[in-house]
Formats: sequence, structure tokens, C-alpha cells
Amino acid sequence: MAKYIFGTDPHGNRLAYERLFSIASQEQLSVILGGDLTPKLVAVKIDDEDGKVPSKVIPLDLVQPSSEHQTYTDSLQKIQKLNQRFTPEDLTRDLQERGYIIHTVTNGIGDISAMLEENIVLDRLAGFFQQETMMQRRHYHLSFTKDEKLSLEMLIDLIRDIEQDFPNSQKRSLRESWIKFLQIDPPELHKYPYERLALSINLSNYILYRGKVPEAQTQHQRLLAQIESADPGIRELYAQALTYAVDNVILAEKLMESVYTPAIFNSLNLGEQTTIMYLKNQSSKLEVVQTGQQRFVEEYLQPRLSQFKAENKELQVYAILGNDDMAKCEDNMRALHQEGLLTYLSNSVAQLPDGLQLVGYPYIRKSEKSFYNAWEKSEEAITADLERLATQTDPRSTIWVVHNPPFGTTLDWGYEQEHLGCKALTEFILKHQPLLTLHGHIHESPQQSGQFSEMIGTSMAVNPGSLLEYSPEKDNFNAVTFDPRDLTSMCYLGNLPKQ
Repeated sequence: MAKYIFGTDPHGNRLAYERLFSIASQEQLSVILGGDLTPKLVAVKIDDEDGKVPSKVIPLDLVQPSSEHQTYTDSLQKIQKLNQRFTPEDLTRDLQERGYIIHTVTNGIGDISAMLEENIVLDRLAGFFQQETMMQRRHYHLSFTKDEKLSLEMLIDLIRDIEQDFPNSQKRSLRESWIKFLQIDPPELHKYPYERLALSINLSNYILYRGKVPEAQTQHQRLLAQIESADPGIRELYAQALTYAVDNVILAEKLMESVYTPAIFNSLNLGEQTTIMYLKNQSSKLEVVQTGQQRFVEEYLQPRLSQFKAENKELQVYAILGNDDMAKCEDNMRALHQEGLLTYLSNSVAQLPDGLQLVGYPYIRKSEKSFYNAWEKSEEAITADLERLATQTDPRSTIWVVHNPPFGTTLDWGYEQEHLGCKALTEFILKHQPLLTLHGHIHESPQQSGQFSEMIGTSMAVNPGSLLEYSPEKDNFNAVTFDPRDLTSMCYLGNLPKQ
């Protein structure tokens, strides 16, 4: 009589796959995989074009904004320490084993130190604008090293580009509010177009001439005296230029210390336009993930399945995909099916030993927060699919592998203990009462609810939780083993919180 091990949501965690296949071999269990088989986390490996500088590795999920300034300084410092602690080869191997796609780029993007410096400069600017009073801003440490000034210039250029894209209505509104604060007399208004009041030019002037207004005024008078004997036309031209230059230094000081609000600086959203975010956005595109997922199947899963089947000729592997597996991975799964390495189930039915049937259904209900929506359907469409599949099976002898858990159960709890499952599935189970239903998708549910299984009418439903988080040192292998003819003997291999 066939017995099984069910695991779900490994998301490419090779350590979890190795443990799963090891247990299956030792205990002679056929394997059922419940979807989200391939990785979606990405780590960028920055290679030096000439090979003279060691590679750097950036796990993109670690790139998170700080709550204070919405910059990435803290994240980059952690990533830098990670690269100092491990060699690129060891770090790449460790991340790959734990379910990361390794996406390689050349160092034209910049290294971690440069990205960190950029965010440190941005942190300092954000801190300045958060000061509420003129005196606080005047005494704020807003100085930069020679190396930091390059990042500062790049940020000022970025601000200038953003300002140029402002609609005219926004420029008019900002100019009017700034002029009001400066209390400029109407006859002088024409001297203060938006471009003269803009943050980019005044930030640049303030950094260059901060605290030098008295000196500038003194030098202004000295220079005017020196050109007193010059030709009147030349003297007037130089006098206007000198006065305008000093006025700009004074204007920058007033705007920076008293007029620009934190909201004006924050609205530029500079943290999201830094180099690290450009790298993250480019490397998180679906085509990068799709290529990485297909390579995972070809380079790891296919040879691992071949090894498992060679060592366990009587055991079978059954699998569905999940909502985070790219649809293109179906090509790979069908190829594995054709090779006889697994039985791929996609909205379909397979025959099991002992007269049982196995149904695989990868779709989930539509959600607002979605990494990828190719596997999403409305509740009505899911009902129609399940009912069609039900006509091909005998409920009393059928195991259903459905990626989405049923709604309103202990199997679909989110981190806020909200129910995230599928109502159509709950109704279907109550109506048809299959022998067993196996689920995943909501990784955290067993830890939140304290339950991995629940009876829905006479049907047993199971969500063991995700295999993605598995690591040998944590010993948190979330899977179940069972004999379909004696479900009371089902064994949960993970650790549930104490009730």
C-alpha cells in the first residue's frame, strides 16, 4: 500500500528538497508537491568586468528602506558586512541553496560602497530637512567628504531632473508659497522665477557657501570699491553681477534654513531613485525571475528527480505549480512528465495505486497583493473548474492538491490572523466531501493558528506551511507523511507553537 510525503511552497529551497527526498527514500514514500516549487527571491552578483575586483553579492530581499528617512543605508551596511564575512563563492552557494535566483551583472552599475555612500549622503540631507527651526538647521552637520561630494552632485543632478519634469501648475504653486515666506515686494517679483527658487540650485549654493554670507557681503563691498575707477558701463555690469551673486548666497541660506519644508524634500522620493533601487527594480523584473526559475528546474530539479527515481524505482512524484511559479515553467514540468520523472498535474486527474485518484489544481483566488497573477481566477471560475474536475472522480477515494487553502479555516490564517483562503473551495469541500485535501500558499498559517489540519465535514484538509523557511539549524521542516487508508496516522514533521 502506497504512503506519501506532502510538502509545499519550497520556492527553490534546495536544502528543503534534499530533506524531502531523503525522508522519502528512507521511509519509501511517494512525493506530492503542492506548488510554488521554483525560486522567486533574487540575489544580484556584481562581477568586475576585468576580474580584478572580487564579486559582490546583494540579496535583494534585504534591501529595505529605513523607517526614519526611507533610505537604504542600514540595508547596505548589513549587505556590506555579509560580503566581508563570506567569499563571493560561499555566499552565492549558500543563497542558491536557500532558494535564491543568482542574477549576474557587470560592475558598471557601481559597487556596494558607492551605493552606501549615496544613501549616507541622502540620509544627511533628509536629516537636515527634518530639523524644524532655523537654528536647528543652521547647526546641523551638513558637510561632506571629497568622495561624498561626488554622490552629492549626482543627487543634485537627480533633483534638477525631477524638477524639470514638474508640471507648470506645480512650479507656480511652489513659487507662490516660497515668495510668500520670503516676503518679496511685488515690484521685485520678476527677479524670482521658479528656476531661481528651485531646491536643486539653492541646495548646491548652500552647500558651497554655507555660513559665508557675512564674508560674501564684505568681499562684495571690497570688490565694488576696486572697480570704482573702471569704465561706467563695465563698472555697472560687474556691480550687477556681484550683487546678484551675493543675493543668491543670501537667498539660498533663507530658503534652506527657513522656507523649504520636510514635505518638499520627501516628495522627491529620492530613496527610490538611488542606484540600489535601480538595481533592485531591474533585477526583479519578471523575465529575470522566469529565466531563473526555468534554470532551477533544468539545473537542479531535473537531475535531482532523476537521482531519486533511479534510487527508488517504485516511488512516484506528483506535482502542481503555484501562483509564484511563472507560467512558462509549465513547459519544463511537461518535459519532466514526458521523461517519467514526475506526474505533472494542472487542472487534471491522475490515478494512484489502490484505486485512489489525485487531482491537482494550481489556481488561487484573485488578490490585491500579487507578485504574479497568471494563476489567479475569480471565485466563480474556480467553482466551475472544481465542479468539472469532480465529474471525473469519486470524492470518497480522491485526494485533492489545491494550492489555495479553504477560506474560514485554521489553514488560511495570515500574520494578522485574517482569513486569506478561497470561499469557493470551502463550499466545494463541504458539498463533495473528498477523502483528503492538501494545500499551501499561506506559509504562516500553521504558526499563526497552531493547526496544520482540520476536518471540514468528513473531509480532512491539510496545510503544513512553507518549506521555503527550512534550514537544518532551525529544524523547521514543514511537511506531512500519511497513509490515505488511515489518515488518523498522519504525521506532521514540523513544530507547531504551544497552545
